Amino acid sequence: MPFDLYADAFVLMAALGAALYCLKLQRTLKKMQRTESGIGAALTTLAQATEASSAAVEDLREQLQGAVRELDERAYALKDKRVEIDDLLDTMEGQMVRHLRQCEEARTLTEDAITPLMRRAELEIQALSKALEVSARMSKLNRDNPHERDDHHDRSRPADAHDTASNPFLKAVAL
Repeated sequence: MPFDLYADAFVLMAALGAALYCLKLQRTLKKMQRTESGIGAALTTLAQATEASSAAVEDLREQLQGAVRELDERAYALKDKRVEIDDLLDTMEGQMVRHLRQCEEARTLTEDAITPLMRRAELEIQALSKALEVSARMSKLNRDNPHERDDHHDRSRPADAHDTASNPFLKAVAL
């Protein structure tokens, strides 16, 4: 019998331990079931945070889609503007080439027009220079020899005034 007594005592102690464990487990479960504290509160908070973050993600998605649409519109507008600018640059480049060609033509025409005038002016200047030299020599000769002067060799008054007007050499000598 002593063995039965020990076995009964052991079973009684095990039952008492199980009862205490169940009591502790019941209290823990009650804490968990309360929404104000414990895992229930944590789960409720987590559920609310998940809903809030889902709503925030949805708002952010809508904002991003709006921003992407706006950026796409701006990108298309910029592409259109770039095409316009490229067209304007091409037009300006064509106009610049045309104006450069016109400037070159104007320069060539001006040079072609001025060259004969310059040559004629150079010839007239040379003729006038020679006429001045001759006139200076004649004046010197007339001053040096006042007796030898006769009307037949007087070149200060040519016989034909019309020839003098058209010839720069004779004009210079006549002065």
